[in-house]
Amino acid sequence: MEHRTFHAVLFHQILALTAVLSSTLAAQSLLLKPDYSGNSITSAAALRPGRIAPNTLLTIYGENLSHFSWAIREQDLHSPTLPTTTPNGEVYVQVQGLRLPLYFVSPKQINVLLPADFDPGTANLRVFRDLVSGPTVAIAIQGESPELFRGEGPFAAATHADGSIITPSNPAAPGEIIVLYGTGFGAIQVKERNTLVPTLPAEVKRRTEYRARVDGVEIDSNSIFYVGVTPGYAGLYQMNLRLPGQLGDDPILEIGIGGNWSDPGTRLNVRSN
Repeated sequence: MEHRTFHAVLFHQILALTAVLSSTLAAQSLLLKPDYSGNSITSAAALRPGRIAPNTLLTIYGENLSHFSWAIREQDLHSPTLPTTTPNGEVYVQVQGLRLPLYFVSPKQINVLLPADFDPGTANLRVFRDLVSGPTVAIAIQGESPELFRGEGPFAAATHADGSIITPSNPAAPGEIIVLYGTGFGAIQVKERNTLVPTLPAEVKRRTEYRARVDGVEIDSNSIFYVGVTPGYAGLYQMNLRLPGQLGDDPILEIGIGGNWSDPGTRLNVRSN
């Protein structure tokens, strides 16, 4: 279920999503507090506020979040523990007083993992930079908030069954088995001890309730083969499914549970011929 080269590319896309925004920072901003709001905290897979669940990769957008850029190293992604501060302790994020694992930090963006240990409900989040705290923001944690990562433009980050990346030049075909990647799929059936990073496949607890639809039409639930974590990467989930036999080009693709659907603006690279 794992194709390490693709996952490394995917994570680099996530971590450096807006790194271009962080090239410079005015000197006076070093004296200003980190600035963000509840509406600027989103799933890392979609720019929709409030899409937060346990074991979700989150993005915090704001100003004065850091005075430099930093990203976790590829080799660190596979450690049982992940860094909760930048190397010298300058920047960290707390939820309910606990520091969250960091993936990327810049003046305008921070990517963090909300670990699976958090229960649904309301929690308080704060960003610290050089011991200066930003505002305390209440976030609503849902049981599930599924979102699909994107590769280029509106197209879903997905692979063929052989692990090769689905792209405009290497599209999926009707009836093919593919793998979709996302975050926020919810609690898993079996959680490994003493590690944030799963080493084995594990399906989500509500796996049989998950659905997928293409251009608004639900796929037969028997065509969904796996909904669970991606081994080797904390916060990354996948859905393995067979596409319908009849499809138009580049259809809208959504996944959901109990009517809670992912971003409807996501498409899949498909060629019907």
